[in-house]
Amino acid sequence: MKDTVRVKTRSNRALFASIKGVEAHHVAVLLAVQALLEAGALQLISLAPGKAAQLPPGAGKVGFPSAFYSTTKKIPANQGPTT
Repeated sequence: MKDTVRVKTRSNRALFASIKGVEAHHVAVLLAVQALLEAGALQLISLAPGKAAQLPPGAGKVGFPSAFYSTTKKIPANQGPTT
């Protein structure tokens, strides 16, 4: 997120900020797959829905290590480069 405020135009800052949510989703999916691999549940790694009841305990929690990302280093949207 620190690089988002370094971008000069407002539209590019918005673009950078929107990418962060997508990347957080990617991390969640990869952590869930890692948990399934470690549990030896390879057959559950699939794009098909409907196998949630077969997941090992804790598999639904590992993809979300933080409910909220820290905003301690945030700056107001109207600050930063504008040109």
